[in-house]
Amino acid sequence: MDISQATIQKLLDLVEGRVQIGWSNWWRENSKVLEQEIKKADFLKIKFKFCEGISEYLAKLGIEHTLSERAMTIDNEAIYHDSMKDENGNLSRSVLDKVWGGAIKQFHNGNTETAIKIFKDKLSLVLQSGQHEELNDLTFDIEKLMAFEKEFALACMKIIADIDIFEDGWAETYDDLLNSAIDRAKEIVAKV
Repeated sequence: MDISQATIQKLLDLVEGRVQIGWSNWWRENSKVLEQEIKKADFLKIKFKFCEGISEYLAKLGIEHTLSERAMTIDNEAIYHDSMKDENGNLSRSVLDKVWGGAIKQFHNGNTETAIKIFKDKLSLVLQSGQHEELNDLTFDIEKLMAFEKEFALACMKIIADIDIFEDGWAETYDDLLNSAIDRAKEIVAKV
């Protein structure tokens, strides 16, 4: 199997940030050609690792390139469902704000206290449910959000990191899932 120069150029355009459409749209337009021109293992690596997979593939071919900020954004957006994306396949900030109960827009408009209250209300519901895997899910969602809304996500992560299970009354429902979410939040906050 030989990859065409035209396909190499499409890969380069995507990872170097010259393409403005999202991953799912790009994949729909290019996956058939890729499947025909490259080995199955490389095809699957690209399919599931997005621009990072393309970068690894280009490096394997000895093709110099730079993984752009845009490519990293494409990778981060790729994990979101298509219903959260605009017509170009890019993450819709207004839909993202709706998922977060309007807190992101409030945060950007300078209403930090309102934004934090919205988040704390969401967090309180999660904690009161006693379903600590939901806190892990919430922590994971915030971690994904850091790629797009770093300041808001970091403020939320700090709130989770500051949970004291004994002082805040969660000790009776304590389990390892609760602690792992708090520990993960602490790790992320410490890195920033």
